[in-house]
Amino acid sequence: MNNFRKMILKLIKFILKAIGALLIIFIIFNLGYMYYLTDRKDAYLIKETVFQYKDFQKLRERFEDCQANCSEPAFQVQLHRLVPGAGFIFAIREYNEGTIAIDDEGFKKLTIWMPSLQLGEHKFGTDGIKGYFTAGGAAWPENSCGGEIKEGVLNIIKIESNRTEIEIIAKFICSRKNGKSEKEISLNNKYELSDLNYNEVSPWIGKESEHIYEETYRR
Repeated sequence: MNNFRKMILKLIKFILKAIGALLIIFIIFNLGYMYYLTDRKDAYLIKETVFQYKDFQKLRERFEDCQANCSEPAFQVQLHRLVPGAGFIFAIREYNEGTIAIDDEGFKKLTIWMPSLQLGEHKFGTDGIKGYFTAGGAAWPENSCGGEIKEGVLNIIKIESNRTEIEIIAKFICSRKNGKSEKEISLNNKYELSDLNYNEVSPWIGKESEHIYEETYRR
């Protein structure tokens, strides 16, 4: 009888340990999965840098006629490409890994150029500020929506040695390449930007690349 009782107790302990181990694995998996789904954000201030392409409207009008090998951009996301020049770039990038499904990763890119860096409010359209926004699926750049920010306010709250804090309040229309679908985007966000040298700019941030996916996937 004692041996049988000991066997039962051992079995109960084994089951409890197994349940505990499974519970720990379940918690770790869910925490990892939640982290996996969290948007990854990159926010940089890049000095002495400008948009590679400046006339957004004209470039958008040429999207439809642009073939695979084109000297000008064929996708919205390419309008965020950067080159050295006079002024300051705010590069804000968001990336979502998606779920366990294939090719459902998403991205958002917000790029703003201004000629000088000064504290206070600056208005899009009147203070020489240019901004462009693009959002879509990383695997489907041709279906992303994009729009120039023509109205709104950029408020530079703080400028430190390696940290700049800004606030953006704006509304604009985000249109797809084919012009058949558009939606209004509202921004009312604050960002803390780290300084980034131009030679550290990656295709994800704004360097021109040979393959478009290098600009839509966060590598």
